[in-house]
Order: sequence, then structure tokens, then C-alpha cells
Amino acid sequence: MSNLTSSSLVVADVTVRQDSDGRFNLNDLHTAAGGLKKHQPSNWLRSEQAVDLIAELDTPQIRGVSRIRGRSGGTFVVKELVYAYAMWISPKFHLEVIRSYDRLATRGVAVHHTAAENVLNDPLKYMGAILDQAREVQAISQK
Repeated sequence: MSNLTSSSLVVADVTVRQDSDGRFNLNDLHTAAGGLKKHQPSNWLRSEQAVDLIAELDTPQIRGVSRIRGRSGGTFVVKELVYAYAMWISPKFHLEVIRSYDRLATRGVAVHHTAAENVLNDPLKYMGAILDQAREVQAISQK
């Protein structure tokens, strides 16, 4: 998986944090999906589908799932698990995640369709946010 630390993945106006290995925060995705209790990451992680997929993806080089405790922690997963989690929630959310990731991967920046007008009306505000995110990601990767 390519490490997209130069930019951030944004799904439904929620910035999805990444850990130092480029895994994505499932808790942020849960928020982006609407935050329903039935869609909590812990419910999905216990499912047979998730357990089997995690077993397939885990390698000695990188684990598919990493849990970080604390205020800025959460459950971080590789891209393939992001897609699987999104598919478990709904087809609509699955497509939103795929499209957001594709925008990020192909253009380096992902603008959600609901934010396009705001970005065009006040681009400097959003450039500042992108620069702040890049600084945060760089600081994490230099640890």
C-alpha cells in the first residue's frame, strides 16, 4: 500500500487520520459514516469476514490492524480493511470511501463534493488546513 502521508483522506467532510505506517483510523471512518452504534468498528472487527481478511493481510512487515491507546489513538487499518469496513456499512458509504481514496491517490488532495463550493469561495482557508495537516503528518513520520 502506498503511504499517502503528503495529504489526508477526507470522507464525508471527516479527515481520516493515519498512523506512522500509513494505516487509516477506523474510528474516523465510523464518524464519517454517521456514527451509528451498530456500525462501531469493534462490531465489524469481530465479524468472521473481518477476522478472515485480517488473517490474510497480516505480514511480518506490517500488521493489518493496530490499536493505539489514548486521546489521539484508535484502531488503524490498512487500505483493504478500510474498503471492507465501508462495504460492511453500506454500498453508498463504500462508494464514497472508494471515490475519496481515488481522488487522494490520483490528485494528492481529496475534496469532498459537499465542500467544493466552500473551497472555491475561500481557497486560502483550505490551503492553510492542508499545510497544517502536512506538518502534522511530517512530524509523526519523523518520530
